[in-house]
Amino acid sequence: MNDDYLWDKSGRDPEIEAIENLLAPLAHSEDSGPPPRMPVSPAWGALLAVLATAAVVFFAVRLAMPAETPHRVRFPNPVQLTAAREIDLGIYGSVNAHEGAVVDVIRQSADEIRLRLTRGTIDARITYAARPRLFQVETPSTTCVDLGCHYTLTVEADGSTLVRVDSGQVAFADRGRETWVPADASCRAFPARGSGTPRWDDTPGDLVAAIEALDRARPEDRREAALAVIRACRSGGSALTLWHLAHDRDPGISEAAWPALVARIGVPDGVTEERAPEAEENWKQRIMDSAR
Repeated sequence: MNDDYLWDKSGRDPEIEAIENLLAPLAHSEDSGPPPRMPVSPAWGALLAVLATAAVVFFAVRLAMPAETPHRVRFPNPVQLTAAREIDLGIYGSVNAHEGAVVDVIRQSADEIRLRLTRGTIDARITYAARPRLFQVETPSTTCVDLGCHYTLTVEADGSTLVRVDSGQVAFADRGRETWVPADASCRAFPARGSGTPRWDDTPGDLVAAIEALDRARPEDRREAALAVIRACRSGGSALTLWHLAHDRDPGISEAAWPALVARIGVPDGVTEERAPEAEENWKQRIMDSAR
């Protein structure tokens, strides 16, 4: 083999020339164009165009759709209702917003469903499929925390809130504390004051008046108003109100309410430390039994 032939084709090399002659038909031609296109049937072309358009439409619609989650709740957000409207919560129940109610959605997820009721009335029917505290409603005065029940919640023009519980129980949560409101009871809350004093729906008129005076009392008059409520609690049916006052932050109120509570319904069976946190459920059961 002649190496000079490989570099500058000087001299001759029969072997290399033979290989070049063999491959010559495959060499690139300056005049050659791109390979001819395969003919496409008009029918196939139309079909491909339709499929391409359908794919574009599908992905555009899919991107515009909200992601689905199990038991997703859909609300108007926000809305002032001009007619009564039922909001379906699926397995968790429903909320009936009365005409004129102003409802806003704060959060809706598998961990929490939270509304804000600025004005008007809603009826909440929450099933036991909803774990306690899943459904909550904020108001200008407090947050109503569902514990599995049916209740009516109203926000007045002044921002005050009234809950009436038909079945189950709720809690008013505000100012770092919770106020327990069971079935057949009601409670008010007030802007800047928070939760008031719960009472049974059949509470005697004189006790109702004393409770309302307490809930509206000035801070400097509050202890005396609470003592007036305690004096008006004359039967076992007043235990719900006394239980609330027994947990008041003012020691002068709580220390007067505890003995009055024990005098009306006694200490629940099995409770040795009447103020121990673990005795709370026993007390609540005794309070409900005393109202029957």
